[in-house]
Amino acid sequence: PLDNELSTECVEEGSCQNAIDCVGDRVCDAGVCADPVACVPDAFEPNETDDQATVYTDAQVRGRVDASACSGDVDVYFFDTKSDPDDTGQSTLLVNLDYDSQDVGLGSLKVELVAPSGAVIKEGVADAQGQVRLEQPIGVVTSGEYTVRVLDDGGVSTAGIDYTLYLDVVDSTVITACNTAPVLLEGEE
Repeated sequence: PLDNELSTECVEEGSCQNAIDCVGDRVCDAGVCADPVACVPDAFEPNETDDQATVYTDAQVRGRVDASACSGDVDVYFFDTKSDPDDTGQSTLLVNLDYDSQDVGLGSLKVELVAPSGAVIKEGVADAQGQVRLEQPIGVVTSGEYTVRVLDDGGVSTAGIDYTLYLDVVDSTVITACNTAPVLLEGEE
């Protein structure tokens, strides 16, 4: 008789770049697959609600906040665009979130941008590279106090996800110039 049963077995390589390279619920730790350890809340906790929001300008170091999101966690940040000298009345608020590269594959984070009115005006879910990018035009009337929420959008592992959050106001002419920059071919100047 013929044996038609197929079986496969996943094995880990000797090193990893992120959790996707590891089997099961194992994580990538310094380039090696390892058993997960419980998520350690970051220094900004508690910041689950608007009343507990971390003031971004106080928390940032060199223009960014390094934090972590545990399973079921919500991290809330407050950012006043009026405190940024680039808030000229014709500006764009940039919100960028990047996973620590070895945490890609440990779950999904969602970012919500909340206007001074209290309405969620932009949202995005991390892509396959663990990145979220939001852009919001702001003018004289819409300048002010924005809230950014980072939420577990499903399946964040018990190890959690380390991430970097970057918020900045950029003059809209810079955004336009970047979005319409000509593509130079090799040898062109």
